Amino acid sequence: MKLELPTLRSQPSAGRPAAESDASTAAPVDVPVRAIALQAAGMWAATRAALIVFTYFAVPFSHQRAHGLPSLTTFRPDALLNRWYRWDTQWYVSISLHGYNTKQSTGFFPLYPGLVHVVASIIGSSHVVGATLLVSNLATLAAFIGIGLLAAEVYGRATATFAIRALAAFPTAFFLAAGYADSLFLALAAFCLYCARRQQWGWAALCAFVASFDRQFGIILVLPMLWEWASRQRQAGRGAREMLAPRTLAELIPLLAAVPAALAIWGIYLDLRFGDPLATLNVQHVFWHHDLVPPWQWLHLVGASIGNAPPWTFPRVRIFFDLAPVTALILIALLAFRRWPASLALYTFGLIALIVTSAVPSDYVPFNGEGRYVLLAIPMFLLLGRWMARRPWLDMLVVGGGFMLQALFLGYFLRGGWLV
Repeated sequence: MKLELPTLRSQPSAGRPAAESDASTAAPVDVPVRAIALQAAGMWAATRAALIVFTYFAVPFSHQRAHGLPSLTTFRPDALLNRWYRWDTQWYVSISLHGYNTKQSTGFFPLYPGLVHVVASIIGSSHVVGATLLVSNLATLAAFIGIGLLAAEVYGRATATFAIRALAAFPTAFFLAAGYADSLFLALAAFCLYCARRQQWGWAALCAFVASFDRQFGIILVLPMLWEWASRQRQAGRGAREMLAPRTLAELIPLLAAVPAALAIWGIYLDLRFGDPLATLNVQHVFWHHDLVPPWQWLHLVGASIGNAPPWTFPRVRIFFDLAPVTALILIALLAFRRWPASLALYTFGLIALIVTSAVPSDYVPFNGEGRYVLLAIPMFLLLGRWMARRPWLDMLVVGGGFMLQALFLGYFLRGGWLV
C-alpha cells in the first residue's frame, strides 16, 4: 500500500456548493492547513490554560466549608494533578504500568495505554498520571486541527474556527483533557474522514486501522471510507471491470481490510493471553453489565428509568446528563442529514446505532457513557460550526452555555463524582 501526503486541493466538480454536496459533487476547495492549525492551536492553548486555572480553584474550594476558619489543607501541584486520576484513568494507568494482567482489563483497548506507557518511560513512571494527561491533550490538539480541516473542506474556511469552538465548548469536552482514550480516537477519526474526502486512501485506511486499536467505534469508519471511494469511481466513470483492475483494488482492499485487520490482531492477542478472542466484549457484560439491546429496548429502558427516578433527585438529573446529548445528536441527524455529505451521514448514524444498542439494564442509569460518546459525533460539530458562523446568537449560546455546563460537570468530576 502506497501512502502519499495529502494534497491541498480537492477534486473539481460542478453543481451544488460544497456545503451541501456529496463527495462526488464537491466544489474545489483550497484548505489553508497552516492557518487552521494555528487557529486550532490557539483554541487548544486557551482551553488548556482555562482547565489548569479551574483545577487550581476548584479543588481547594471543594474542601472549604461555607462558614468557619479557612481550611489549611495543602494542595501542591501533584495533588491537583492527581484529582484527574479518576475512573477509567485508573484502568489505563494500571495497563500502562503492568500490562493486561487481568481479564477485566481487556475491556480497554491497547493504543491509548500503550502510548501512555511510552511517555511514562520517558518522563518517569512516577509521573504516569501526567503521562495520561499529556497523551490526551496532545491528541486533543490533533483532533482540533483535524476537525478544523474537515470543516473547511466540507463547509468552507469560515466554518473551521466555529466547528472547533463548538467542540471545545461541548459540556463533556473536559473528557478530552482527562486520562481517557476519546481524544485519541476523535483525532484519528477526523483525519480518516478528511483524508477519505481528499482521496488519500492510504492515509485514511491507516487512520482507521490505528483508531480500531483505541476504541470499538473504529467499525463506523468503514462505510464512510467505502462511500467516498465508490463516489470517486462513479465520478471517474469506471465500470465494474475497471474497478477490478489491480490499481483500483490496491486502493479498495486497504479500506476494506483496515478495521477488520486491527480487530483480528487484537483478538489474536486476547486468545493467546486469555484464551478468549472476544474477551473485550465478554468482560463488558460480565464485569460492567453492559449488554447489546435492540433500539426499541433501549428506548424502553430510558423511559422506565425516567419514570422510576423521583423528580428533582440526583438519579433523574444523572439520566438527563446522558440523555440530553444523545437526543440532541439524534434530532440534528434527522433534521439536517441532507446537509452532510453522505459519508459523514453514514458515520453519524453508525455512531448513533452503537449508542442506542448498548445499555446497562441492571442500573438506575441505563446508559453506557453516551454523554461522553457524543463527543465523537464529528459531523454534528461541523454543522453547529456552520450555523454558529451565520448566527451570532447561536455562537454565544453554544459557547457560553457549553462552557458553563462543562465547568459544572468538571467540578463534580474532580471531586470524585461518577459521570461516565
